[in-house]
Amino acid sequence: MFGTFKASPKRKKQKDGRMWNLSGIFTELGTSHMCIKFAEENNLLPKTMMCPLHKTCMFLKQPDPDLVGDFYCIKDSCRSKTVISQARGTLFENTDLCLPRIFYLIYCFAQRFDESAAQLEDFIRGSRMSIDTIREWYVHYRQVIAKYQLYQQDHRGKMGGPQKIVRLYDYKFGFEKHGKGISIEGDWILGIMEEGADNLIFELCPQDEHSSGSIMPLIQKHVIRGTTICAHAAGKYDFTSDHNYVICNRNTCDILNPNAAQRRLMIGLFNENISSTKIISAESILERIWRKNMEKRGEQPFNGLIKALEYVYNCN
Repeated sequence: MFGTFKASPKRKKQKDGRMWNLSGIFTELGTSHMCIKFAEENNLLPKTMMCPLHKTCMFLKQPDPDLVGDFYCIKDSCRSKTVISQARGTLFENTDLCLPRIFYLIYCFAQRFDESAAQLEDFIRGSRMSIDTIREWYVHYRQVIAKYQLYQQDHRGKMGGPQKIVRLYDYKFGFEKHGKGISIEGDWILGIMEEGADNLIFELCPQDEHSSGSIMPLIQKHVIRGTTICAHAAGKYDFTSDHNYVICNRNTCDILNPNAAQRRLMIGLFNENISSTKIISAESILERIWRKNMEKRGEQPFNGLIKALEYVYNCN
């Protein structure tokens, strides 16, 4: 959705997993049976389940190798009553798309195919997917990445320290609402970025407030005491000096022009200039950070998105 894929003169060797391309998706994930096996190996489909009544391991019955199975309780009194689909609570629940097409869309999103390209290159037999269907799945994959990225940032150490500078940005970013098209609803977001470290953390301000009472706990959560805090709203973060932070104010105020903060962030972090009227969702920013991290680590986005889906659906 962020542009067409470009041919690279030299392909980087991927450190994590195999190199996927359309041919590999077709040959290794082209049938439902292949997809089920791959999903089980990557914890996207459960291979075991406990009976909620007897707390014993249930039996997985899969009469058709091209369809997900059902879990049955081994107790005679419960066998016909407790039947749980293998797809319950997974990416594959309540969808009309076949499994090969779902994995195909994972690949298309990971490779930055726009909706038209994904529709054009679709090799799965059957009726053609609509642009709206592709867009809806893309929105969902972006939400998965955003949730995974927020989880990753909560498990990193604090940034900053004496003689180090951390910049704060607070602004309204939109969130894309799954199932409602591309509607944007604004929320106050606090962006925390360490200068020279290329490290950005997002936090949603509690109760949609950006007062000192709501922002200070977020700063303390991610920034080491003694750090110099550089803020864009003059005087707004003076309260941080009472908590052993050094404050350095700027003279511009982003409250009156929240898009200015977005533009600085996009230029500073991604070297990408955007229109002053363009709305960039927080989820889209988190996706860009995720992609940048993938590139730095030499990981292929398809493998990274599979990891994110495994975390979000937690089928371990």
